[in-house]
Amino acid sequence: MYDAIVVGARCAGSPTAMLLARKGYRVLLVDRAKFPSDVVNGYYIQQHGAARLEHWGLLDRVRASNCPPLYRITFDLGEFSLSGSPPPADGIAEGYAPRRTVLGKMLVDAATEAGAELRENFPVHQLLRDGEHVTGIRGYTTTGTAVTELGRIVIGADGVNSVVARAVKRRNLQCSASAHLLVRCPLERCSDRRRGVLSAKSPYDCWQLYKRRSDCRAHELPP
Repeated sequence: MYDAIVVGARCAGSPTAMLLARKGYRVLLVDRAKFPSDVVNGYYIQQHGAARLEHWGLLDRVRASNCPPLYRITFDLGEFSLSGSPPPADGIAEGYAPRRTVLGKMLVDAATEAGAELRENFPVHQLLRDGEHVTGIRGYTTTGTAVTELGRIVIGADGVNSVVARAVKRRNLQCSASAHLLVRCPLERCSDRRRGVLSAKSPYDCWQLYKRRSDCRAHELPP
């Protein structure tokens, strides 16, 4: 019996597993992928995110990966551009845009170093229940063997098409965090990246994640 089972080992799941393991809980972290693993979109870590990595003792790992700091952001929308430098957060003035293969592996390693058990190539297909209570997961190994694991709590961090969210028929919850800006920008198109500037050349590369009263949604910036 695990204290917590975390489904999804990327940017939400791995830090959750890491922090729980650091508190002494017995944690199982599972993901259908094997790390390092790439995905189609990239991340820009804002100053508040970088400050959290610093607090967790992980920011130096991002720096050591040869990922340059970013101090200025420019959105080129054709007829005009928007440019600025976000304010520092807890003394951290720079943001970062590491490759997902680098960031994902770094976070997974931090979780296992903290004591979490990692199970890769393990897709979860079903939640186990006792009445209305979720008691564990059922997934399959690479050989097709069904495996059942029990946990006091199951945490879904498995993305937009979350198996956990579908299984519990979750509702949209109010987003209490501050609004963040996420930029999808392939490395080859960020010509100023080495000079500490993140440039998005097309409005289709810019997505704003903002909070509303009842839900969180991603919207494309207008052309």
